[in-house]
Amino acid sequence: MTRVLKARRLLARSILAVALCMTFTGMARATSILQTGFDLFKTPPGSSFDFPTVPNPQTVTFQGNLLGTFDFGSGPINVGQADTIVERVQGAGDGILDSDTIDIEIVALSLVSVSPIDLGFGAGFEDLFIILNTSSPSLQSNMTLNGLLTEGEPHGTFDSILNFSFDVVGSVGGFYATIEKTFTSSDNEWQHAPTGLPLIDDINHLLNAGNESNDFWPSGLVLHDTGGGQHSVIAAPEPGTAVLLGVGLVGLAARRRRKR
Repeated sequence: MTRVLKARRLLARSILAVALCMTFTGMARATSILQTGFDLFKTPPGSSFDFPTVPNPQTVTFQGNLLGTFDFGSGPINVGQADTIVERVQGAGDGILDSDTIDIEIVALSLVSVSPIDLGFGAGFEDLFIILNTSSPSLQSNMTLNGLLTEGEPHGTFDSILNFSFDVVGSVGGFYATIEKTFTSSDNEWQHAPTGLPLIDDINHLLNAGNESNDFWPSGLVLHDTGGGQHSVIAAPEPGTAVLLGVGLVGLAARRRRKR
């Protein structure tokens, strides 16, 4: 009888140990290395798109046109230098895999031609604006992140595919066309923290959670191939980050003056 009780106790402990192990494993997988959030970008001069079907076929060079504000779900807020915003719809990594593919979506785009353009519609020379078309359903976009378990900076590399539609609007002739584009990029470096900028809870790249160690920052220029042009972006510091960094520099200068 004693042996039977001991065997039952041993079996019960084994079952409990397995259950606890499965629970902790599930918790580990539920914790994303990279959380959902929004990434803000600015477009330096040099991006270009081909317009082969207009009366005057040509390649038009664009630069960023500041968005000003954007509504992330709780009302418009200042987005500083940003002209392009991409949302990470999913978190990435579960503490086990070194690579993961997540859904992303371009939610804002605002560009303007570097110089006035004559497309040949009778409006003459005018500024051309590219504005994201939010009414057309966009195809699925995704990003594959590598090096999720790698330490140091940069953290790893990423490849992305962005499908979307944008409107071409002239400053004189008005609306011209809606164009569908696919942005593809590969072997871009990324890291958790922005280089040279402070980490501030709920500011850096508008995380849905407040832990910037699970954030995403591209390192340097990200070049998108559009299959008839290209679009280059760099990470844009968020207004809160820039303002607080400026306040810190002003305070440091004042301290130095007092010492003198």
